[in-house]
Parts: sequence; structure tokens; C-alpha cells
Amino acid sequence: IGRKPVPTLVYRHRKHMIGLTAVAATLKDSLPASRVVDGYNIVQWTEGAVSYWAISDLDAADMDRFVQAFRAGTPEP
Repeated sequence: IGRKPVPTLVYRHRKHMIGLTAVAATLKDSLPASRVVDGYNIVQWTEGAVSYWAISDLDAADMDRFVQAFRAGTPEP
């Protein structure tokens, strides 16, 4: 991002890939906010010193479940 390497984890849910990128936060903590760009669901939130971006072609409900499971530190059912 901006010619700077950032960590990205890649998850698989059925036949879909989910990219979860973590970058240094410039904002205070925020709850997950969703939007759609070119058919991809994007969920962004900030916890502590890290902003997270989850991006996938999963439907919105599955993305919400993924984000909730990640934030809770529990595996997705």
C-alpha cells in the first residue's frame, strides 16, 4: 500500500477467498463499516493501533460473520 509492504492474511470460505490486511492505524477505534466496490464487499475497522480491511466477493452476511469471528478470536463455523 503506497509502495510499502503490509501484512495480509488470506482465508478461504467455500470457493471464496478473503483478504485481511492490517495497517498502522491513523484513526481511533471504530466499529466495522461495510461498503461494496466493483462487486467486492469491503469491511474496515480499527482496534488499538491497527486498522483492518477485509475484502472478498462473499455476500455481505458471510462477510459480517467472518469479521465477527475474527474480532472474537473464534474459528468460523
